[in-house]
Parts: sequence; C-alpha cells; structure tokens
Amino acid sequence: MKRKIVRLGSSSLVASLPSKWAERFDLKPGDELEIEEQGNKLVIYTDKEHKKETKDLTLDFERPKYLKRVFAALYKKGYEEIILRSKNPKIIDYIQSNLPTFIGVEVIDQGKDYVKLSDIVSMDDEQFDNVFRRCMLISVQVAEETIEALKTSDSAAMQRLLAAEKVNNKLTDFCKRLLAKKGYKDELRVKYLYALIQENERIVDEYKYVAKWFQGKKVGHVALDQFTKASKLVRTFYECYYTFDEKKVHHIVAERQTIEEEAKNLMAKSKGADAVLLHHAVNLAILVYEMAEPFLEMYY
Repeated sequence: MKRKIVRLGSSSLVASLPSKWAERFDLKPGDELEIEEQGNKLVIYTDKEHKKETKDLTLDFERPKYLKRVFAALYKKGYEEIILRSKNPKIIDYIQSNLPTFIGVEVIDQGKDYVKLSDIVSMDDEQFDNVFRRCMLISVQVAEETIEALKTSDSAAMQRLLAAEKVNNKLTDFCKRLLAKKGYKDELRVKYLYALIQENERIVDEYKYVAKWFQGKKVGHVALDQFTKASKLVRTFYECYYTFDEKKVHHIVAERQTIEEEAKNLMAKSKGADAVLLHHAVNLAILVYEMAEPFLEMYY
C-alpha cells in the first residue's frame, strides 16, 4: 500500500490513513495514534479495539447438516457476533448441538426462530502460537499412532485417531478465526500461516480416511514401509518448522519424489488394502511437500 505525502503548513508533512483500517477501529478526528520509528519504517497503531463485526443471516434450507458448513465459514471469517434465523426448528436445534465444535463462541440469546452467538474469549498472538503448535503436534501424534495401529490391526486405536482428528478440526478452525480477527504480529506471515493451517488439516484428514478404511484390515510390510516413510516426513517438517534446518527441507523434497516413484511402481503390482495404503502414502508425501512451500516463503 502506498500513500503520497502532502505538505501541511510550512513544516508538516502528512499522509492519509487507509479508510478501511480507520473505519475498522472507529477512528475519528482528534483520536490519538501511537507511532514508532523502526529505521526506514514508521509503525502506526491504535489502542482502540476494532468495531464488533456482526453477521445476521436467514437460513431457508431444509437440511440442517448443511448449516455446519455455513456456520464454519462465518466462524473462520472472524465475526464476533452471529445471528442465525430460521423457521425450521431443526436448524436451531442443530446449532445448539454442534456448537461445542467451535472454540470461543456461545449462545447469548435465543428465540423460537433465531439464535444469537458471540465471542466469549479474548485472543492474542501468544494464544495463536500455542494453538498452532498443538495442531502441529496432533499431526505428528496421529502419524505415529496410525503406523502402530496398522501394524497390529488395532480397531480401538483407529477410533482414537478419529477422535483426535475432530480435535484437530476444532483447533485449526480456531487458528483461522484468530488470523481473520486479529491478524498476526508479523502481518506478512498471515497468508503463509493460513496456508500451513490448511495443509495441516488436510494431512490429519488423510489419516482419518486411513483410520476409517483400515479398521480390522491387515496390510503387507512393503506397503506399510512406504506409508511409514511418508508419515515420518510429518515429524521432520514439525522439527524443521521450530528449528530451521535446510537439510531437512531438502530431505522432504527428495523423499517425496522417491516415495511417489516407488509407491506408484508398487501399486501396479499390489491389490486390495496394500494398494490403498500405497495411495495414501503418496498423498501424504505430497501434502508434507506442499507445506514446505509456504514455510520457505515465510522463512526467507
């Protein structure tokens, strides 16, 4: 964003504030702003909280399950107050029963044909960092526990993995909401963090599909070896993210290519559960590789 400097009086230079930013924080003539000099940069900020963003939406569809997608979109966009209206009582009931899926919002008012939800938690950068790290750790945990569950055909362990995936969904949605509402201390990182959250969710979803399909099924050691190689990349990425190591990034890139080539050759000779697991191995290697792109752009 660029602004032209204009002269005011004999000695003052003035640049305008972005109108959307001023409106978001309800800034008016006479309000004070904090200004910090940082070399060739001026950092301008306000202590005022931004205006509460409200969404009032009437839902006229018949299927309550579609509502979860709608509400998830509103939640991740960062609205502080959401009013949902419907003449279908099932819609209102569905909102109440599924609200625990979303962190930090609660019903504050409800009538026969509407429900009003609002934020109940404050948000800051430290909170985002903690929740984001928890999401990353869940992906590592799920990767390693899926390998063990496949080795022993442990259906109970697969069920626990499905529960962990639901927790991860709640946390990744919360991270997206935090970025939409508050941004991040380094504004340039927001788009990269959002991409990493999205990819993390896709990785855990991949394990969800494995957990659903492989309950009670046995797999051969060759397919399991390929799946294990791909799954180990999840921890490699986690370690690299928190302690940057360029060699580990190169390892992820090289392993992705190796796994893709080997697994595809093996798929041509495999069938049943082994072929399906090899397919998931390729998907996982690609997903971790795709996380490296926004990570490197953010790091450099």
